[in-house]
Amino acid sequence: MDLISAMRVFTRVIEAGSFTAVAKETGMTQPTVSKHIASLETHHKTKLITRSTRHLNPTDAGMEFYERCHLILAELDDLDAQMREQQTLPSGILRINVPVTFGRLEIIPRLWSFLKQYPELKFDL
Repeated sequence: MDLISAMRVFTRVIEAGSFTAVAKETGMTQPTVSKHIASLETHHKTKLITRSTRHLNPTDAGMEFYERCHLILAELDDLDAQMREQQTLPSGILRINVPVTFGRLEIIPRLWSFLKQYPELKFDL
């Protein structure tokens, strides 16, 4: 079982209030969603959701687990976004070959704000 995927499914089930809605949303089958929840309950050796034919409600343990999962998944998403952003920032040496007058009038005035935006870049003008 992929614990993070199961946590994502679990949080969506609690938020949506339905296994079927989450199955449609994620492209999974309803039994697959149910298996994710069952595997979490087995892993943690506690019942997380009480189910009836028409309703599902988180148990006290399930609600606590949901709140913690929500925080953990938000942190993981933030970390992932931050890491992706860092990978897309340009770095290295940028060599610019222009006439001296053009460099002084057009490049240098814009260079400082550009350097602040991309601190990993080094310039060879």
